[in-house]
Amino acid sequence: MLSNSISFIDYINNINQAKKDLLENGEVLYLPLHEFLHDVLIQLLTDKPEESISNGLYISREKIFCLEKILNFSLLKQNDWLEVLEKIIHILDKEKHKLTNISAEQQSIASPFQYNAKTSTYCSKCKQQAEHGSQLNKQDDDNVFLLINLDFAYKKTEYKNSSLISLIEKSMYQQIEDYTCSYCTLKNYILKTKDTTFDLKGICLNTDLRDTFNVDFTTKYQVKTTLIKRKDIIDYPRLIVFNLNRFAYNYSGISNRDTSTYFNFDKEMILNNTIYQLNTLVKHSGNAKIGGHYQVFNKKPVVLKERVDGEIKYRLKHTPVTEETKSLKNSKDIDLGDKLNKDYWLINDDNVKDKSLMLDINPYDSNMIVGLVYERIT
Repeated sequence: MLSNSISFIDYINNINQAKKDLLENGEVLYLPLHEFLHDVLIQLLTDKPEESISNGLYISREKIFCLEKILNFSLLKQNDWLEVLEKIIHILDKEKHKLTNISAEQQSIASPFQYNAKTSTYCSKCKQQAEHGSQLNKQDDDNVFLLINLDFAYKKTEYKNSSLISLIEKSMYQQIEDYTCSYCTLKNYILKTKDTTFDLKGICLNTDLRDTFNVDFTTKYQVKTTLIKRKDIIDYPRLIVFNLNRFAYNYSGISNRDTSTYFNFDKEMILNNTIYQLNTLVKHSGNAKIGGHYQVFNKKPVVLKERVDGEIKYRLKHTPVTEETKSLKNSKDIDLGDKLNKDYWLINDDNVKDKSLMLDINPYDSNMIVGLVYERIT
């Protein structure tokens, strides 16, 4: 999923270089997951990456066992892509902290998943905010990576008629039903009793009225409302992960899969004046109870071919395909290969095929897509 991400490759390389610098200074640091992924990327990004990926990458059983020990669970028993990805990202974050704790010079190495956000909670009726520092404003996650959940299983009609940007905006809001708002309750008490001894100034939606006032508001005058919990992204990450939930469960715990919602996901989108490119689509076929099969559509990176000290070297560079880059197809310095015609690799268990998603994603089973990864390009 991440082998085509320029920012992820740069991050792994930067961590690897930082480890080498520490070793030269007599410091030894073991970062097993970073080292494992670095070895995998070396196999992928050989002198001719466009050929090696087509031939397939096979990892030995011994290395898989090592990876299971690092992740602390069996990969054969895990059948959820997001669970595995979350585990990997969190372990990478812990290992990065080990590095930065040893060397203050490495604080500048930023994870491509890292972001900053602020949560605020307010009442849908009175619009009053929760108290500063309240538990209601506490972050639901630790900002290790930005995961945006899109619930295709329960919101079919809404999702069919919405743009991706509007779905993202809606996902930043969470509703908490049947909450007793202190501000609305005190206001209701004042209106009904005409008691002017109480002041609404300084009352938040979760102010404890029983401790502040010697009156029992909670029975006769309480007002039930809906709280809106809003997440504002202050700094967006370089990589954003989307989880497309397509499974709904009934009271018996039996899953029903939504296969009727097709969606033409944007190849590029603008968030906070920043352009993001669709890099990866995760496709899953099959029933959750019985099992299924994963496939990954990975956007092809541009391969630059250079002559260094008389030898041909290949490296990856992000260059959007435009009319200008098309004219460079036969240039000695850039080798776009099949990129202009087929812009994605379809990766199965044991083979890789060229696929084109340049015109439309819908014909390529978009009703089976369960995950997306977007990468910042500006």
